[in-house]
Amino acid sequence: MTTELGNRTAAWPRYESEMSPIVSAWLRERGCKVYAEVQFHERRIDHVGIDADGMATGVEMKRRYGWRLLSQALIAQLACDETWTASVNRPKPKDIEQCAEHGAGVLLVSSGGVTVLLEASHRSRYLNRLLKARMVEYLAAAPEGGIGGLTSKALRASKQ
Repeated sequence: MTTELGNRTAAWPRYESEMSPIVSAWLRERGCKVYAEVQFHERRIDHVGIDADGMATGVEMKRRYGWRLLSQALIAQLACDETWTASVNRPKPKDIEQCAEHGAGVLLVSSGGVTVLLEASHRSRYLNRLLKARMVEYLAAAPEGGIGGLTSKALRASKQ
């Protein structure tokens, strides 16, 4: 499936594993070390980027935009300074409004790259500094790239 995105034609990723290298490249462009499938309270955050200042950026991905994607991003706000939702379909205006209300950013992902539809609020209102410190400490001991799951395999493949 292709569509016009800006002035380029781009194919839409079919699976989260195809979205993963695109989102991780976007995080790296922002100066982050990227980790995938980060364990967090019996869940996993799809991607976490840590920049040179120690700011944690969480990205939750789904093929289709929906409430489940936003709810995962809200949970990630407990440990991340900013969170983003990423999908391959354009969210409805009400979905973007809900993200804005909660401070989550909105990304549209295609094989041509990432388009920011809504900037995330810096400094999540739900941030728990102790949870963030524990996550950053955990990631400091882990190799950059994947930590677990299919996403980590896609990340390793994208670095080669």
